[in-house]
Amino acid sequence: MDNQDIAGRLQSTLSEHGFKSSIVSASHASELRETIAEHMESGVIDRRGYRGYVAFFEKMLSQQVPWAQSIVAIAVPRPVLEVIFAADGQKRSTLIPPTYEHSVDATVKTIIEGVLAPHGYRFVRAELPKKLLAARSGLARYGKNNIAYVKGMGSYLRLLTFYTDLPTVADRWQDPQVLDECAGCAACINKCPAGAIDPDRFYLRTTRCLTYHNESPDPFPSWIDESWHHCLVGCMKCQHFCPANKDVRSWRRHLAEFTEEETALLLKGLPACDLPPTLVAKFDDLGLLEEPVVLARNLKSVLTAKGRLVAGGVSTGE
Repeated sequence: MDNQDIAGRLQSTLSEHGFKSSIVSASHASELRETIAEHMESGVIDRRGYRGYVAFFEKMLSQQVPWAQSIVAIAVPRPVLEVIFAADGQKRSTLIPPTYEHSVDATVKTIIEGVLAPHGYRFVRAELPKKLLAARSGLARYGKNNIAYVKGMGSYLRLLTFYTDLPTVADRWQDPQVLDECAGCAACINKCPAGAIDPDRFYLRTTRCLTYHNESPDPFPSWIDESWHHCLVGCMKCQHFCPANKDVRSWRRHLAEFTEEETALLLKGLPACDLPPTLVAKFDDLGLLEEPVVLARNLKSVLTAKGRLVAGGVSTGE
């Protein structure tokens, strides 16, 4: 089996699982890193903002995989996750956007290993800007909201990227494309409560984005209205109302339900080691318990948005 056949086998096997992929030369990694460096220098990525974002991009710039010959970008369709919490005898449904659930990662790794390992090829996770790579490799297109969209999945997906030493046999490298549906549409601009999507520029105003702030351990700025909170992390406003998601926007999967006692424990911001194993298991493959104080703050914000909690205690009103 030659390299073209192996690459084709990899993509067809991924496709059999409902995943879409693209394979490009690893030489493009330097171009992607240069773009990130330029964005950090120009202020598109705010160095003064959330330190976790800056550390993430700096990690991208530093990763070196000298044996890599190709990059595999993979889009996996994922639903919005619904989580139910109990407070004051009432239940409150909240959401987790598609990209946060990691359980599918193991499946993707197993597929890649199953195809490449018999032929002596290696692979490793690539620390690269996933949306930019997906757009430049032809796998995805950007929306006005700077979110990646893949045909048949909309933006309800998770992106994964890997380096391999499989030689590149075809390289569909291109300038990023914008969705056709974006022409003349302002749904995401109008629905973003924080005004993060600027009609006069391509890039998101990151420090105005609710996702940026509810992923950060820093206190919410005073201009964020408590009524905006609807996700345990991230935000779905611009995606839910996007016409490009009309066929997938109702796709939800119930993840877990928490009792009043479990909800109260999470609101304390306790580390995972101090929580009951049955509670911790409900957050498996999400990584949300890595920063329990952030989780507690976000949970309180979501509950407060519907009047479940008030300052200093539990509310009885809707």
